[in-house]
Amino acid sequence: MEIKVLHSILHTSLMPWAFDTGNTKSITEKLKKAGSKEPAFESELIQQLKTLLADYPDLVKWLDKQNTQSPHPLMAHYFIAAFPAYTNNTSKFYSLIISKEALRVFNAFVARSKKWSNKVDAIYQTNLLLKSIKALAQQTVKEMEARGLQDAPTEQCDLVHFVLHLLLQQLIVLYFDVQEHAKNSLDTIISLEDFYLSELNLPLSAIQPITPIKQEEAAESSSGDENPISNKFTFGFNGNADNLKTVIRQLCNKADLINEANTSPDDVINVLLAKDLTAIDTTIHLNCETAIFRYIVDRLMPAFSDLKFIAIEKSALFYSKKGNLIKAQNLYSSKIDNPKLKEEIDKIFKHLQ
Repeated sequence: MEIKVLHSILHTSLMPWAFDTGNTKSITEKLKKAGSKEPAFESELIQQLKTLLADYPDLVKWLDKQNTQSPHPLMAHYFIAAFPAYTNNTSKFYSLIISKEALRVFNAFVARSKKWSNKVDAIYQTNLLLKSIKALAQQTVKEMEARGLQDAPTEQCDLVHFVLHLLLQQLIVLYFDVQEHAKNSLDTIISLEDFYLSELNLPLSAIQPITPIKQEEAAESSSGDENPISNKFTFGFNGNADNLKTVIRQLCNKADLINEANTSPDDVINVLLAKDLTAIDTTIHLNCETAIFRYIVDRLMPAFSDLKFIAIEKSALFYSKKGNLIKAQNLYSSKIDNPKLKEEIDKIFKHLQ
């Protein structure tokens, strides 16, 4: 399997240091046309990539040939990481291309692995892909070192700094996704520490942690045997609705849960109690930090059968304080033991018991 789109970011048409950052109107139009809805199937994912890459006909033509025609929902990553956050439409453009292409490569590997007739084929094809991913990661590290960009990117960093770090982290997650999926066929399994030390020649201090997603959630989000978004996609509330309404209204008043210019407490309640989220056209705009929202979701979970991070992402209804669509990886990486207003939030949740 080739990783041509990711390869082009470092070596050919998508190199960020050669990118025309002045053409913001065209970038904005592509982002708008691609939309913010998370794709459920490979065909939808490829179409979004083709929309974003419309100015690169060679990549669009290549993507057309990569469709495995899989009828199954997309499989979620086995691992997530705290990826650098984009700060403008140009960095968002690269962020979407890298994240969506990494997801496409992983799912193409999963679909094709089902057709390999014996263990020899599985080992050969898996190692071939792992070798390609590792080589590009090594080349990315060398590029970062040559440019003196080893430090983690900040909100003030330039596009090249952001893209190189994001590309490296996504490649590492992709490598361990593939290894995890094929672990029963591989003779050797490498750890994250050994990958940094032995393959990337980086010190332990450079390690960016990756977090495994609970397998029941990964299976729920993208198993070939189950469709997580059926005609009745719901968070599955199983408690007292009046108690939930009280909790949400107090969270809005005392924990600054929502941006009231865009969202009302009733909007949140309606989404949480919805019998079919696919029919909801309301979006929830938060006014609290994502870490606080993560803590609130954790406290809400016992009253729901399906209020999981991946379900929140798939609903495509929740937006962060900065206006970004909230994804499962954002919630996983936002866990802190003592978020702001913890005591106040804990008092409010006594009403849900």
